Amino acid sequence: MYLRETWDLGIGWDNALPDSMQKKWVEFFHQIRNLHKFEFAKCLNPEGAVGKPMLTILSDASDKAYGFAAYVRWKLSNDTYFCSLIFAKSCIAPLRGLSTPQLKLNAALLAKRGQEIIEKEMRLEFDRVVHMTDSATVLCMLAKTFTRFKLYEGVRISEIQAAIPISEWQWVGGEHNTADWISQLNDLLI
Repeated sequence: MYLRETWDLGIGWDNALPDSMQKKWVEFFHQIRNLHKFEFAKCLNPEGAVGKPMLTILSDASDKAYGFAAYVRWKLSNDTYFCSLIFAKSCIAPLRGLSTPQLKLNAALLAKRGQEIIEKEMRLEFDRVVHMTDSATVLCMLAKTFTRFKLYEGVRISEIQAAIPISEWQWVGGEHNTADWISQLNDLLI
């Protein structure tokens, strides 16, 4: 996202960065040096797990980026739940202007493709899969026949509809959509 910002400003490879951007880049590299401190649990099957897990995938987009976050959720024997992030992916929004609904549709498509990777690569069998988005527009698009849309939207809607039943899609409020962190990544690094 920082590279895109330099492109937007027309800064060449050999040109010095403005002070404000230089400060962002220095902070970014300091944060990268601390990545070794992050620890993640290697086991996704917690002690006391009951039955099969649920896969929850949240997607979101902004004018800067789009992406998804996938979580595995287990019910435990003590009637509590264990939830863990298992896969997330983000993409920088294209430089040419796409509308917010188009970007949110791209995020939904990326989430669908992420689900395919998870199901192919993991040994877990999921009891249920739920896709969540904070875009009522995307949910309406997915509920309609893809041929009603222009080519850009129709191709994406068709691919999603062929793989995921509309019953697996749900709306979630933006304040509860953790994929929002992915689409606002630039703001989190500052």
